[in-house]
Amino acid sequence: MAYRSRKITWLCLLVAPLCAEKYGVFNYQEGMSKLEEIKKIEEDFNKKVEATQKKMEPKVKALRAKEEAAIKKKKAANPDATEQEIISSFTEAEVKELSEMRHKIQAEETAARENLQKEMMEAQLQLKDKLKKGAEKVKEEKNLALILPDEVVLAGGTDITKEVVKEVNDEYRQRLRAHKNKKQTSEQEEE
Repeated sequence: MAYRSRKITWLCLLVAPLCAEKYGVFNYQEGMSKLEEIKKIEEDFNKKVEATQKKMEPKVKALRAKEEAAIKKKKAANPDATEQEIISSFTEAEVKELSEMRHKIQAEETAARENLQKEMMEAQLQLKDKLKKGAEKVKEEKNLALILPDEVVLAGGTDITKEVVKEVNDEYRQRLRAHKNKKQTSEQEEE
C-alpha cells in the first residue's frame, strides 16, 4: 500500500507543473465581431452588393419590358383572351428567347454573388489569421502555455479575447495611418 501511495505522489509531482501552467481562453465570435477591420470589410461588401444590383437592374427591367410588350401585343391581337390563353399562345421561339434572356441574367447574378461570397470568405480567413497572430503575441506577453477556444473550456483559464482584439485593432490602425501618410506624401510630391 505504501508503494502505491508513493507512486501516486510521484505521479502528482510530475503532473502538477503541467496542470499549473496558465492557459488562455479566446472567444472567436466575439473577437471577430469586435474587429474594426470587419466593419470596413462588411461596408465594402455591402457597397459591392449594391453596385452589382444596380448593374443588373437595367437587364432585369429590359427582360420585364420585353415580356410585358409581348403579352401586350398578344392581348391586343386577342382582347378577350385570358392570361392563361395569352401565355399559351406564345410560340416556341418567343418562349425560348425570353427564357434564354432570363437564364443569362440569372447566370450573371449567380456568378456575381459567388464572386462576392468568395471575396468575403477570403477576407474572413485573413482576419482569422490576424486573430491567430494577435493571440500568439498575447500568449507570449502573458506567458501562457496554450490558448483554447472558449467553447471547449468549462471553467478556468484567462480570457484573452479583449487583449487579442486590441492587438489586432492596433495593428489595423497602424496600417491605416501608414497608408494615410503614404497617400499624403504622394499628393505632396505631385504638387
